[in-house]
Amino acid sequence: MDRKAPRTRLSAYLRSVKEGKLVNFTSLEQELKKRAISSSDLHDCFTVEMVKPKKYRVHIQDEAIFDSLYSRFVNSSTETRTGAAFAGDSHRTQVSGSFLLLRNMKTPRPVAVWFEAGTFFCPVEQSRYALLVENLENYIATDQMVSFMAECGVVVESGQIDIIYASGNQITNKLHSPFLGQYQKVYCLFDVDLGALKIYKALSAMLPNAGLRFVYPENVAQRLEYSERKMSLSERAELLNYKGLSVYLDELILHMRETGNKLEQETYLEFSE
Repeated sequence: MDRKAPRTRLSAYLRSVKEGKLVNFTSLEQELKKRAISSSDLHDCFTVEMVKPKKYRVHIQDEAIFDSLYSRFVNSSTETRTGAAFAGDSHRTQVSGSFLLLRNMKTPRPVAVWFEAGTFFCPVEQSRYALLVENLENYIATDQMVSFMAECGVVVESGQIDIIYASGNQITNKLHSPFLGQYQKVYCLFDVDLGALKIYKALSAMLPNAGLRFVYPENVAQRLEYSERKMSLSERAELLNYKGLSVYLDELILHMRETGNKLEQETYLEFSE
Protein backbone atom coordinates (compact mmCIF):
# COMPACT_ATOMS: atom_id res chain seq x y z
CA MET A 1 0.00 0.00 0.00
CA ASP A 2 2.62 2.50 1.02
CA ARG A 3 4.51 2.03 -2.22
CA LYS A 4 1.53 3.29 -4.22
CA ALA A 5 0.95 6.51 -2.30
CA PRO A 6 4.07 8.36 -3.56
CA ARG A 7 3.28 7.31 -7.12
CA THR A 8 -0.20 8.84 -7.00
CA ARG A 9 1.27 12.03 -5.53
CA LEU A 10 3.88 12.16 -8.29
CA SER A 11 1.30 11.55 -11.00
CA ALA A 12 -0.77 14.45 -9.65
CA TYR A 13 2.27 16.75 -9.84
CA LEU A 14 3.03 15.70 -13.42
CA ARG A 15 -0.59 16.15 -14.49
CA SER A 16 -0.59 19.64 -12.98
CA VAL A 17 2.57 20.53 -14.89
CA LYS A 18 1.03 19.28 -18.13
CA GLU A 19 -2.13 21.32 -17.48
CA GLY A 20 -0.16 24.47 -16.67
CA LYS A 21 -1.16 24.56 -13.00
CA LEU A 22 1.07 25.86 -10.23
CA VAL A 23 2.91 23.18 -8.24
CA ASN A 24 5.35 22.86 -5.38
CA PHE A 25 8.40 22.16 -7.52
CA THR A 26 10.58 21.26 -4.53
CA SER A 27 8.22 18.39 -3.71
CA LEU A 28 8.00 17.33 -7.35
CA GLU A 29 11.79 17.29 -7.59
CA GLN A 30 12.07 15.17 -4.45
CA GLU A 31 9.51 12.66 -5.76
CA LEU A 32 11.37 12.31 -9.06
CA LYS A 33 14.74 11.87 -7.38
CA LYS A 34 13.25 9.06 -5.29
CA ARG A 35 12.74 7.29 -8.63
CA ALA A 36 16.40 7.83 -9.60
CA ILE A 37 15.65 10.64 -12.05
CA SER A 38 18.93 12.52 -12.41
CA SER A 39 19.43 16.20 -11.70
CA SER A 40 20.67 16.69 -15.26
CA ASP A 41 17.41 15.26 -16.67
CA LEU A 42 15.42 17.55 -14.40
CA HIS A 43 17.48 20.53 -15.52
CA ASP A 44 16.99 19.64 -19.19
CA CYS A 45 13.29 18.91 -18.79
CA PHE A 46 12.04 21.90 -16.79
CA THR A 47 12.46 25.61 -16.25
CA VAL A 48 10.86 27.00 -13.12
CA GLU A 49 9.33 30.34 -12.21
CA MET A 50 8.31 31.05 -8.62
CA VAL A 51 4.91 32.76 -8.48
CA LYS A 52 4.50 32.74 -4.70
CA PRO A 53 6.00 30.79 -1.79
CA LYS A 54 5.94 27.05 -2.54
CA LYS A 55 4.02 27.65 -5.78
CA TYR A 56 5.89 27.50 -9.08
CA ARG A 57 4.96 27.69 -12.74
CA VAL A 58 6.87 24.84 -14.34
CA HIS A 59 7.64 25.06 -18.05
CA ILE A 60 8.47 21.97 -20.10
CA GLN A 61 11.73 22.44 -22.03
CA ASP A 62 12.26 18.91 -23.32
CA GLU A 63 9.00 17.28 -24.43
CA ALA A 64 10.68 13.89 -24.97
CA ILE A 65 11.94 13.67 -21.38
CA PHE A 66 8.61 14.84 -19.99
CA ASP A 67 6.63 12.41 -22.15
CA SER A 68 8.81 9.61 -20.84
CA LEU A 69 8.17 10.63 -17.22
CA TYR A 70 4.46 11.05 -17.88
CA SER A 71 4.19 7.64 -19.51
CA ARG A 72 6.11 5.99 -16.69
CA PHE A 73 4.43 7.59 -13.69
CA VAL A 74 0.99 8.67 -14.95
CA ASN A 75 0.00 6.29 -17.73
CA SER A 76 1.28 3.22 -15.92
CA SER A 77 -1.27 0.41 -15.85
CA THR A 78 -0.94 0.25 -12.07
CA GLU A 79 -2.09 3.86 -11.79
CA THR A 80 -5.81 3.09 -11.57
CA ARG A 81 -8.45 4.78 -9.47
CA THR A 82 -9.10 1.56 -7.58
CA GLY A 83 -5.44 1.12 -6.70
CA ALA A 84 -5.16 4.75 -5.68
CA ALA A 85 -8.16 4.37 -3.39
CA PHE A 86 -6.17 1.97 -1.22
CA ALA A 87 -3.62 4.75 -0.82
CA GLY A 88 -6.35 7.27 0.02
CA ASP A 89 -5.73 9.27 -3.16
CA SER A 90 -8.50 8.24 -5.55
CA HIS A 91 -9.42 11.88 -6.21
CA ARG A 92 -6.01 12.36 -7.81
CA THR A 93 -6.57 9.83 -10.59
CA GLN A 94 -8.71 9.89 -13.70
CA VAL A 95 -11.97 7.99 -13.43
CA SER A 96 -12.72 5.10 -15.81
CA GLY A 97 -15.74 6.83 -17.38
CA SER A 98 -16.89 10.26 -18.47
CA PHE A 99 -19.82 12.15 -19.94
CA LEU A 100 -20.40 15.21 -22.10
CA LEU A 101 -23.50 17.37 -22.43
CA LEU A 102 -24.75 17.77 -26.00
CA ARG A 103 -27.55 19.86 -27.47
CA ASN A 104 -28.60 21.01 -30.94
CA MET A 105 -31.58 22.53 -32.71
CA LYS A 106 -33.37 19.16 -32.71
CA THR A 107 -32.65 18.45 -29.03
CA PRO A 108 -32.65 21.86 -27.29
CA ARG A 109 -32.50 20.18 -23.90
CA PRO A 110 -29.01 18.77 -23.24
CA VAL A 111 -28.53 15.02 -23.40
CA ALA A 112 -25.64 13.12 -21.83
CA VAL A 113 -23.13 11.27 -24.01
CA TRP A 114 -21.64 8.49 -21.88
CA PHE A 115 -18.06 7.16 -22.21
CA GLU A 116 -16.62 4.03 -20.66
CA ALA A 117 -13.86 1.51 -21.48
CA GLY A 118 -13.13 2.84 -24.97
CA THR A 119 -16.80 2.99 -26.04
CA PHE A 120 -19.47 5.66 -25.97
CA PHE A 121 -23.25 5.89 -26.07
CA CYS A 122 -24.91 8.90 -27.67
CA PRO A 123 -28.72 8.92 -27.34
CA VAL A 124 -29.17 11.11 -30.46
CA GLU A 125 -27.71 11.03 -33.95
CA GLN A 126 -24.54 13.09 -34.22
CA SER A 127 -24.58 16.11 -36.50
CA ARG A 128 -21.96 16.88 -39.13
CA TYR A 129 -20.17 19.53 -37.05
CA ALA A 130 -19.44 20.15 -33.37
CA LEU A 131 -19.04 23.40 -31.48
CA LEU A 132 -17.14 23.09 -28.20
CA VAL A 133 -18.11 25.84 -25.74
CA GLU A 134 -15.94 26.29 -22.67
CA ASN A 135 -18.10 28.56 -20.49
CA LEU A 136 -21.41 27.40 -19.01
CA GLU A 137 -23.15 30.77 -19.49
CA ASN A 138 -22.28 30.68 -23.18
CA TYR A 139 -23.38 27.07 -23.42
CA ILE A 140 -26.78 27.96 -21.99
CA ALA A 141 -27.11 30.61 -24.72
CA THR A 142 -26.90 27.98 -27.46
CA ASP A 143 -28.85 29.92 -30.11
CA GLN A 144 -26.71 33.00 -29.58
CA MET A 145 -23.47 31.05 -29.84
CA VAL A 146 -24.50 29.33 -33.07
CA SER A 147 -25.45 32.72 -34.54
CA PHE A 148 -22.22 34.22 -33.20
CA MET A 149 -20.16 31.89 -35.37
CA ALA A 150 -20.98 34.11 -38.36
CA GLU A 151 -19.05 36.89 -36.58
CA CYS A 152 -16.12 34.44 -36.50
CA GLY A 153 -16.22 33.96 -40.28
CA VAL A 154 -17.83 30.52 -40.00
CA VAL A 155 -21.08 29.73 -41.80
CA VAL A 156 -22.73 26.49 -40.71
CA GLU A 157 -26.37 25.45 -40.98
CA SER A 158 -27.88 25.61 -37.50
CA GLY A 159 -29.40 22.16 -37.93
CA GLN A 160 -26.04 20.59 -38.73
CA ILE A 161 -24.11 21.35 -35.56
CA ASP A 162 -23.96 19.85 -32.06
CA ILE A 163 -23.07 22.18 -29.21
CA ILE A 164 -20.99 20.41 -26.57
CA TYR A 165 -20.12 21.74 -23.14
CA ALA A 166 -16.33 21.45 -22.99
CA SER A 167 -16.10 22.33 -19.28
CA GLY A 168 -12.51 23.52 -19.51
CA ASN A 169 -9.82 20.86 -19.64
CA GLN A 170 -12.32 18.01 -19.19
CA ILE A 171 -12.89 17.87 -22.94
CA THR A 172 -9.32 16.56 -23.48
CA ASN A 173 -10.11 13.24 -21.79
CA LYS A 174 -8.87 10.57 -24.21
CA LEU A 175 -12.10 8.63 -23.74
CA HIS A 176 -13.76 11.33 -25.88
CA SER A 177 -11.53 10.70 -28.93
CA PRO A 178 -13.74 8.18 -30.82
CA PHE A 179 -16.82 10.37 -30.37
CA LEU A 180 -15.25 13.71 -31.34
CA GLY A 181 -13.36 12.04 -34.19
CA GLN A 182 -16.63 11.29 -35.98
CA TYR A 183 -17.36 14.96 -36.65
CA GLN A 184 -16.40 16.42 -40.00
CA LYS A 185 -15.25 19.61 -38.28
CA VAL A 186 -14.81 20.53 -34.62
CA TYR A 187 -14.96 24.24 -33.78
CA CYS A 188 -13.49 25.42 -30.46
CA LEU A 189 -15.12 28.51 -28.98
CA PHE A 190 -12.94 29.11 -25.95
CA ASP A 191 -11.64 32.00 -23.89
CA VAL A 192 -8.81 33.88 -25.55
CA ASP A 193 -6.08 33.05 -23.05
CA LEU A 194 -3.15 30.74 -22.46
CA GLY A 195 -5.26 28.03 -20.83
CA ALA A 196 -7.48 27.79 -23.91
CA LEU A 197 -4.45 27.43 -26.18
CA LYS A 198 -3.23 24.55 -24.02
CA ILE A 199 -6.60 22.82 -24.35
CA TYR A 200 -6.57 23.36 -28.11
CA LYS A 201 -3.06 21.93 -28.41
CA ALA A 202 -4.08 18.85 -26.43
CA LEU A 203 -7.14 18.40 -28.66
CA SER A 204 -5.00 18.78 -31.77
CA ALA A 205 -2.79 15.91 -30.62
CA MET A 206 -5.81 13.84 -29.62
CA LEU A 207 -7.76 14.48 -32.84
CA PRO A 208 -5.24 14.82 -35.69
CA ASN A 209 -7.87 14.18 -38.38
CA ALA A 210 -10.86 16.04 -36.93
CA GLY A 211 -10.49 19.32 -38.84
CA LEU A 212 -10.10 21.22 -35.57
CA ARG A 213 -10.42 25.02 -35.61
CA PHE A 214 -10.08 27.61 -32.85
CA VAL A 215 -12.76 30.21 -33.61
CA TYR A 216 -12.87 33.82 -32.48
CA PRO A 217 -14.62 36.99 -33.72
CA GLU A 218 -13.14 38.77 -36.72
CA ASN A 219 -12.81 41.96 -34.64
CA VAL A 220 -10.88 40.16 -31.90
CA ALA A 221 -7.99 42.65 -32.15
CA GLN A 222 -10.32 45.48 -31.16
CA ARG A 223 -11.90 43.42 -28.39
CA LEU A 224 -8.48 42.56 -26.99
CA GLU A 225 -7.40 46.18 -27.14
CA TYR A 226 -10.27 47.21 -24.87
CA SER A 227 -10.07 44.18 -22.58
CA GLU A 228 -9.12 44.79 -18.96
CA ARG A 229 -7.70 41.29 -18.50
CA LYS A 230 -3.91 41.64 -18.63
CA MET A 231 -1.38 38.89 -19.28
CA SER A 232 1.83 38.55 -17.31
CA LEU A 233 5.16 38.79 -19.13
CA SER A 234 5.66 35.04 -18.72
CA GLU A 235 2.24 34.35 -20.28
CA ARG A 236 3.05 36.55 -23.28
CA ALA A 237 6.34 34.73 -23.76
CA GLU A 238 4.73 31.30 -23.43
CA LEU A 239 2.27 32.11 -26.22
CA LEU A 240 5.11 31.49 -28.67
CA ASN A 241 5.03 27.80 -27.73
CA TYR A 242 1.68 27.52 -29.51
CA LYS A 243 2.64 29.06 -32.84
CA GLY A 244 2.41 26.79 -35.85
CA LEU A 245 -0.68 24.85 -34.77
CA SER A 246 -2.83 26.70 -37.32
CA VAL A 247 -2.87 29.95 -39.30
CA TYR A 248 -5.95 31.06 -37.34
CA LEU A 249 -4.19 30.54 -34.05
CA ASP A 250 -1.00 32.25 -35.22
CA GLU A 251 -3.02 35.37 -36.07
CA LEU A 252 -4.73 35.29 -32.69
CA ILE A 253 -1.42 34.89 -30.86
CA LEU A 254 -0.10 37.94 -32.73
CA HIS A 255 -3.02 40.06 -31.50
CA MET A 256 -2.64 38.76 -27.94
CA ARG A 257 1.05 39.60 -27.85
CA GLU A 258 0.51 43.03 -29.40
CA THR A 259 -2.13 44.04 -26.86
CA GLY A 260 -0.83 42.06 -23.88
CA ASN A 261 -4.44 41.21 -23.06
CA LYS A 262 -6.72 38.18 -22.90
CA LEU A 263 -10.47 37.83 -23.30
CA GLU A 264 -13.29 35.88 -21.67
CA GLN A 265 -15.83 34.33 -24.02
CA GLU A 266 -18.64 35.63 -21.82
CA THR A 267 -18.04 39.02 -23.48
CA TYR A 268 -19.32 37.49 -26.71
CA LEU A 269 -22.81 37.40 -25.21
CA GLU A 270 -22.85 41.19 -25.10
CA PHE A 271 -22.42 41.33 -28.87
CA SER A 272 -24.83 38.53 -29.79
CA GLU A 273 -28.43 39.11 -30.73
